[in-house]
Amino acid sequence: MITLWLSMVLARPLAFDRVDVLSEASPTWLHDELPRRSTSGRFVAVRFIEQVQPVLALPVEGLELGFSLRSQVLRYESAVNDDWSVNGGLLLGALLPNGLSVGTSWRPSKVRIGASLSLVTTANWNRPAWAAPRLLPGVGIGLGRDVRPTAVWMK
Repeated sequence: MITLWLSMVLARPLAFDRVDVLSEASPTWLHDELPRRSTSGRFVAVRFIEQVQPVLALPVEGLELGFSLRSQVLRYESAVNDDWSVNGGLLLGALLPNGLSVGTSWRPSKVRIGASLSLVTTANWNRPAWAAPRLLPGVGIGLGRDVRPTAVWMK
């Protein structure tokens, strides 16, 4: 049974889904970096580039992997109706888990607009302590394929 499931999963290829120009998986850019744009403009611009995130659709339906220079996210997204979906994910920094995210998104066409609530920590490989968690709202804007997530009852 597991072999059958695994062969079905591996039969589907990885696929490019979108590029999140403003990534909801990096809410710290909006809260920590953007307010400093008047005093540290170049630094904020570099941090913006670091958070731009290509997203791949993984072989398991609804599962996606986003990766940027600054962070990664492993997210599961399921449709509520034709344009709206809900999602939840694991936030990573250099592949070290450092947060969780839940959210919703609207994808009427090639544009995806998302909103999320993320619990993020300061964990990193030098100090893998999940201390000082912060609950931050996030906003995302992505551009990509006109492929919307589907739910079991929508097939």
